[in-house]
Formats: sequence, C-alpha cells, structure tokens
Amino acid sequence: MKKGCKTSREKGGAKKEGRTRNRLTPVRRPVSARSSTERVAGVGSGGRLVLRQDYVFIVAIATIVAVHAYPGYHSYPHLAQSTGHVDHYTYPAYKFDYAVHDPHTGDIKNQWESRDGDVVKGSYSLVEADGTLRTVDYTADKHNGFNAVVKKSGHAHHPQQATHYGHGVY
Repeated sequence: MKKGCKTSREKGGAKKEGRTRNRLTPVRRPVSARSSTERVAGVGSGGRLVLRQDYVFIVAIATIVAVHAYPGYHSYPHLAQSTGHVDHYTYPAYKFDYAVHDPHTGDIKNQWESRDGDVVKGSYSLVEADGTLRTVDYTADKHNGFNAVVKKSGHAHHPQQATHYGHGVY
C-alpha cells in the first residue's frame, strides 16, 4: 500500500480520499435464441469482467460427459442370468493319511482321517520321549460332538545318565 492512502470505509459511504470501494454489480439482460445472458461485474480499476452463462453451461455439460465416459465410474457389466437353479453345495467327503519316521531326530508319528458328510473319523499316534506309543482314535458328528479315546502302549524307558567323576571326557 502507498503511504497516505487509507482503506477504511466510512459508514454508508463508498468513497474515501478519492478511492472507490470495489463492488460487484451484476447486470442481467434478457435471453434470446441468438444471444446468451452475460453477467457484468465492475472491478475497482473500472474494467469489466464478463461471465457468459453459455460457457458455464458448456463446461458443465463437458464435465458430465467426461465423468460418464470414464470407465472407473461405471458399474460392472450385468451377467447373463440363467433360467435354471444351480446348487453350488458340494458333498463334504475326503480321506488323507501321512507318516513320519525320522530315526535321527526320533520323530515317529502317523495320522489318518476321513470325512463322509457330517461324520469325521480319524486316528493319530506318536512315539513319546520315554519310548511309549500314544494313540488317539477320534470321531466327530452332529449328534455326539467330538469324542476321543487315548491309549498308551509299551514300556517307558528312562535311560541312565552316566556320571563321570574327575577329569575324564564327558
């Protein structure tokens, strides 16, 4: 701002020290088939800002067309509907078994299981650290729930730990 120019406004007045206050004054003209409505706004320097409503309308239409043409805004294409009923329910049935026998680590175990509808039957066994064999037979169904029978067979072996006294090799 220049020194000596004051921009405060007086009550009800639009001028102060030779300056005019910026004021927008819309001018409306009738719309005909050949001409479009213009809005004229006064600018502080006395210039005119002309906004033509037909350009605003064209920009709005172009935006709508562009948004509609963008494939990200479209829904997925409708799939052809079949006339018959297709049941996607598959009858639950499976069988599997596996076994591990690793004498290096001492990991010895096996398992099998089968399912027919809502009835599951199976068994697994493993050699425990004391040398006994633990076997679990199980069944599961809708009426009885899960039932397991655990059996332990064999004799437990507890190896004697060698104790060395003196400076011998351990």
